This record gives sequence, C-alpha cells and structure tokens, in this order.
Amino acid sequence: MSNAAEDTAHVVQVQGLVRRYRGKGSGGQASVVTAVDDVSLSVKAGELVVLLGPSGCGKTTLLRSVAGLDKPDAGSIRLGGRTVFDAASGVFVPPEDRHIGMMFQSYALWPHMTVAQNVAYPLSSARGRAKTFEPQVSAMLDKLGVAGLGHRYPSELSGGQQQRVALARALIASPSLILFDEPLSNVDAKVRRRLRAELRELKSRTRFAGIYVTHDQEEAMELADTLVVMDAGKIRQSAAPRHVYAQPASLYVAEFVGEMNRWAGVVEAGDAVSTPVGRFALPSAARATARAGDRGWLGIRPENVVLTTAPDATLRATIGDVIHLGARIECRLHVEEHEMVVWLGADEAAVLPLSPGNTIGVALPQEHMRWLPN
Repeated sequence: MSNAAEDTAHVVQVQGLVRRYRGKGSGGQASVVTAVDDVSLSVKAGELVVLLGPSGCGKTTLLRSVAGLDKPDAGSIRLGGRTVFDAASGVFVPPEDRHIGMMFQSYALWPHMTVAQNVAYPLSSARGRAKTFEPQVSAMLDKLGVAGLGHRYPSELSGGQQQRVALARALIASPSLILFDEPLSNVDAKVRRRLRAELRELKSRTRFAGIYVTHDQEEAMELADTLVVMDAGKIRQSAAPRHVYAQPASLYVAEFVGEMNRWAGVVEAGDAVSTPVGRFALPSAARATARAGDRGWLGIRPENVVLTTAPDATLRATIGDVIHLGARIECRLHVEEHEMVVWLGADEAAVLPLSPGNTIGVALPQEHMRWLPN
C-alpha cells in the first residue's frame, strides 16, 4: 500500500513514540521514567481502539500525546495524513490546531451553559457567537438522540443524556476522531453498563474513530474494535478483543484480560510441556516458535476446564469452595498444592457432586490449552 493510501485509511498513525519523565528517586538521585516506550499504533476510520492497562502503564500519556497535551521525546504522530508531531524535524502542532474531540471522566460540561451552548462552544470559541451555529447544533443533537434538550442545563440531564451531549460537543468540532479519557470511571457499575451500551449505539450511528483509555477489562472487551494491552510503557498485545482473550500473547495479558489457570512449565523435546501437575502436549499454536528448554506457563481459561466423574480424568482435584453467581457457578479446586478456578453453567453443575471436600475428575481439553512465554 502506498503512503497516500495509508494516510487515507488511517485517522491516526503513531510511530516509535517515546515519552520520558525526569525526577528524583527515593534517595534524591536523578531518575528517568519511560512512560511510553517505542510505541507504534494506528486507528482506521470508524475504528475504536481501546488502551487497556493498570495505572502507570502509559495509556494516558499516549492519549495526551496524540491530543497534543504532552510533548513526547521521540517518534511521530500523524492525524488524517497530517504530521502533528515529529521529534526529528521539530514539528509540534498545538492541541487547538489538531481538530480532535475529547471526552473526559466528568464529561466536563459547563454547568452554567445550556446544552445547546455547551455543544456550540468548540465552534463559537473559534469562529464566532454560539447563536450562529444553531442549525448545526440542532442537527447534531437530533443525530445523537437528544433533540429538544438544547434549552436544558447539564444538571437537568440523566447520565446517559450527559454522555450524549458530551459526545455531540466532541463530534461537532471533529467528526473524524474522538479521544476518551476514562469517561465512565466516575459512575457506578449499573449506570456504567447502560452508558457503555449507549456509547456502542452512538458509535454505530456516527462511525467516528476513537482512542479510548480504561483500566476496566469488561469495558474494554465490550467497546473495542481493537484492544491494545499496555504494560510498563509498551504494547504487549494488539488485536480484536476475542483474539486477545482466546490467544493471549503472554501471562501478563492472559491474567489482565480475564482469569487464567496456569502452571510453570518447561518445553521438552517432542512438543511436550512438563509442569508440576503433569506432562502435556505443547499447544499447536506455539509449536512454530517454542523450543526445547523454553520456560513459560501452560494455561487454560476457567470456562474451558471440564469437571467429570469419569475415573480416567486427566487430573484429580479436591473441591475447596462452590460459589453461586447467578447463571454461573464458580468452583475452587485444589490439585495437590495448586489452586484452580472452574466456571460452570447451572445445568452442568447440577449433575456433579459439587460439595466442598469431594474429589472430582478434571479434564483439560487440548484445544483450549495455551502456552504463555515468560
């Protein structure tokens, strides 16, 4: 693909981005923290890329760099084919000239302005009085399902309505790219689920491209077209959410995105893995890259473990606890000194002797086993 074609296909192109912060360590010595470490990513038109990771992993610094609120030390950023940052040539376009929208944790709606005034603010602050943009504002409010609310104030809106107004304000100034800085972190779990559903619907309707920062795994899995898992300033895996969950690139990714039963293992000759609970076949996806002597982890998701009363099961386990979580039953098992977690459906659990202290068979289907390199 030519560079021109790539620029058309991608709303955001980040290449080799590095951001370092200088400070003092615990002993008063000068120290350098690399918050973003040689990161490259792209966002296509209509794509929502979600940056997922714990506090301090670099996701917010990366977002702020794209917005122009932070100046990196190396690398480049292109928005819609235009270079807005390039360390080598000294290019740095200020945030107000990058023509992007942002949604913050609090939605950042002006409480003393009406809905219409809030939505018009990005236009009026740059090009004239808010009243001039009434047709544009009305059309945007109608597009996002909050028509007729232009005269109200933010305090008179529900959480979902405030979200729509904040998105309308972001979209009216920049229909192509929105940056989301943990916009749902300040609401409770029930409201957050509803707002996520509304955000999905709004994205489907408007087809904006976006970068969304969160530390919430469920939120990331639900919203992302592409899920980017970050750790220590680096991207550890970038793929569709289902692929990241089903084929995690490392133990870090596997345990941050979901739950994983795992055992330390060593690859042996003949595509086998030796672990403390037995010897297993090396998962087929790892056979092209794993070598005899490699150390890592053999893992399986809790929902893929099979409990059975058959005498020839792979492992024997003692049931430690059984927790009823509505439609799902969670069993905590002990295989020798190792704990396992198994998730079962209610119907599946009903036919098994699931009482603490009972012994039960455990089968580990080969197609669901994963090799997780160190």
